[in-house]
Amino acid sequence: MKDSGYKYLEQTADARIFVWADDFISLLKEAAQGVINLIIDTKKIEPKAEIDIEIEGKDNEEILFNLLSEILYIIDSKSFIMKEITMIDINNGTAIIHLIGDNTENYVFQGEVKAITYHDFFVERTLKGNYTSQVVVDL
Repeated sequence: MKDSGYKYLEQTADARIFVWADDFISLLKEAAQGVINLIIDTKKIEPKAEIDIEIEGKDNEEILFNLLSEILYIIDSKSFIMKEITMIDINNGTAIIHLIGDNTENYVFQGEVKAITYHDFFVERTLKGNYTSQVVVDL
């Protein structure tokens, strides 16, 4: 049984998300869900479109930060809202990520995430071998 998820922590004027997962790929998926669910309930998004994105990073923190920033960018640039990540392939600091979602024009958003911040941002591997992360977003 996998143990992964996210929860919102108190943060003034921003949102702080604590994420945990058994492995790094699951951590990426949970963190992305945590950010998107601040914008819209992902259960409401129809899986009508798919896109692949490529993320680069020198370490796990940079890959996560760049992934979350790219997900926000494609909302504006490609009018695409992610429902879920179905595949992640990481090789030599490059991640190919497959997103399923829909056109933003089909939805009314409940909130706005302006940016991912480096404030209190971290990715850690615990002594048990699983992963935790904290993400603070500017609302």
